[in-house]
Amino acid sequence: MLGALQRMLGALQRWLGAVQRMLGSVQRWPCGLQRRQGALQRMLVTLQRRQGALQRWLGALQRRQGALQRWLGALQRMLGTVQRWLGTLQRRQGALQRMLG
Repeated sequence: MLGALQRMLGALQRWLGAVQRMLGSVQRWPCGLQRRQGALQRMLVTLQRRQGALQRWLGALQRRQGALQRWLGALQRMLGTVQRWLGTLQRRQGALQRMLG
């Protein structure tokens, strides 16, 4: 009888040890979740910062593109003026050659 009782007590102690280990892992699980949640939040903050940096960079790029387009427009107008000036010069040269010829 005493042996059976001791075996039952040993089995109960092993079962209690298993339950305590399970409880320990369950208690550690939220810590792991909190760590993962913290890591995810840090990643999200980093991504938001990168998105902000990209948006600022894109804005700067768009402003530079606008400035470049204005500069190209001015250059095209200057080229048009030079072409008209060359045309006038060629006509005057032709008239001068006819006068001398």
